[in-house]
Amino acid sequence: MEATTGTYQVLVVDDSAVHRKLVEQSLEDAAYTLLFAKSGMEALELYRKHAPEIVLTDWMMPDLSGIELC
Repeated sequence: MEATTGTYQVLVVDDSAVHRKLVEQSLEDAAYTLLFAKSGMEALELYRKHAPEIVLTDWMMPDLSGIELC
């Protein structure tokens, strides 16, 4: 899901919809294209497809931890 259009792509990975929304609201006025993933596996797919410059990830998720994702 893309929220805004900008120069850099940022992949936001968090299993919490509330936390994803907070990051979206924090970055929506910046010049970024935001991509969102609900899980580590979804994040890997989006990373392969879009190759974002920045990844913001949750530490603990059900399928992969943030460290495992990195």
